[in-house]
Amino acid sequence: MQQLTAGANLVLAQPQCQIKIKTALPAHIDLDVSAYLLNAQNKVRGDADMIFYGQKHTLNRSVELIEANGKTPYLAQFNLNTQLLDLERNKIALCATIDGQSAINAIQNIEVELWQNGQLSATAIVNSAEKTEKALILAEVYRYKDQWKFRFVNQGFNGGLKPLSEYFGIEISDEQPIPNIEIAPIQPKPLNLSKISLDKAGQTHRIDLTKKEAQLLTVEATWVDNGDDCDNNDDLDLRVGLLIYGEKEMQYIFAPHQQGSLDHFPYIRHLGDVTSATINQPATERVEVNIDIAKKIGRKVGLVFSVYSAISNGVVSIASLQPRMKMQYGEQVVECIFNPSVSPAAKSRFIYTYVIGLAIIDETGVTLQYSGMTSSRFSESTPRLIWKDHQLSVKVDGEPFFK
Repeated sequence: MQQLTAGANLVLAQPQCQIKIKTALPAHIDLDVSAYLLNAQNKVRGDADMIFYGQKHTLNRSVELIEANGKTPYLAQFNLNTQLLDLERNKIALCATIDGQSAINAIQNIEVELWQNGQLSATAIVNSAEKTEKALILAEVYRYKDQWKFRFVNQGFNGGLKPLSEYFGIEISDEQPIPNIEIAPIQPKPLNLSKISLDKAGQTHRIDLTKKEAQLLTVEATWVDNGDDCDNNDDLDLRVGLLIYGEKEMQYIFAPHQQGSLDHFPYIRHLGDVTSATINQPATERVEVNIDIAKKIGRKVGLVFSVYSAISNGVVSIASLQPRMKMQYGEQVVECIFNPSVSPAAKSRFIYTYVIGLAIIDETGVTLQYSGMTSSRFSESTPRLIWKDHQLSVKVDGEPFFK
């Protein structure tokens, strides 16, 4: 276990870690802790990148706040998973602010602990008596080359939560002080989205990547509970198949066993398995694709996106789950919507795989194509891509495999 001073750092041994913040508070003082997910410019991309008492975790739980229940002692904890952070997020700043008129010197010393694999890896102490500011940047977890590191910062910041949030790029109205603003749940800033819907076999749309609107393509597959009172058969899974142009051997990305990576091949990352859905809360599984995938590999690539349900989950009609897919790049959105007239076989309870769409990615753009193809009855075969004369086709006859 290391004792860190301000500025000292150490390499994280694994993607998951916990950072605990401990102190003791007088009865009349409240301490708020917050985390900011920052880009290369040390700014958030939007309100969703601020984790605090009003929004306790990111959408994929890459950062999660467990709040303190008491004041003596006071204990708050951030759970981090750097493997779930996309390429645009280079740092997580962990902060603390005093609510009201007091300053940090009104509370006991603050202890910051780094835990990894159930063991205390490092600890650091903030001498509160020296701090006349209302806010502190306690520590940060940051990406350096191919590693993630933890650093004890211990930097005071005047003004409290509002100016601290604004410093990191959060826009807050002066008419709405932080303690009273209705900011939970926070939604990303409205975008002027250009949305295209595809629902016919072979229908395509091209997404332009040359504008450099973002570093990632995000793909979401969503489905609902079919209302048959059986939980097991609502467990669809999003699977991505990858075939490099000129190759014959496919690669597959799926959760939880082959979730991939954005930083190295296959340059695609699955964000995790979802096992249930309801009518009111559809299930969504997400995949991120590095937009430079074709450049990094040196050739264009083909992707096939499908959802499947193992026979062991029980019989179910794919059509009853209404699967759909959304691909987004910046403000460009393309949806593939389930169409029963294109996929009549999906109404059968013995169809286990539904191909939502195909994508061809080169260095300038993505061509997304609606599919609607299904597996044969009682078959657990996997979708398989084929390149021929620069054209991409799919057959559902590959070797079956399961999560």
